[in-house]
Amino acid sequence: MKTIVNLCPHPLQVQNTSGQIVTIPPTGIVMRVSTAKINVGTVETDAGSFTLRRSSFGQIEVIEGQKTCEAFGNDPYAFDENSLYVVSSLVLDRIPQTHQHLFIAPDDLVRDANGTIVGCVGFKIS
Repeated sequence: MKTIVNLCPHPLQVQNTSGQIVTIPPTGIVMRVSTAKINVGTVETDAGSFTLRRSSFGQIEVIEGQKTCEAFGNDPYAFDENSLYVVSSLVLDRIPQTHQHLFIAPDDLVRDANGTIVGCVGFKIS
């Protein structure tokens, strides 16, 4: 039996195969993809002028308190083979093939009447 470890910065509400809604609390450890925003210009519209940016994605990082390290760099973060780590879809898509069996991301998002994500139905793998 695997332990689910939430590496997202917020609790997750997930419906299991029995239909039960399970809350998976955050661990305080977050895995993310570093991002740089590059200003590429502006666009004039009937609602005003807006800045246009392009995102450039970098390394997968693990943030634990004030410490940030590369997840799969020279001094990789220690992942437990008996755990499944929940990350965002953006992170999941960038996990090295050697570690993909350890990571899952929320699947089939559920939204409330205002369009806010309130949970998901199961997980996806890479």
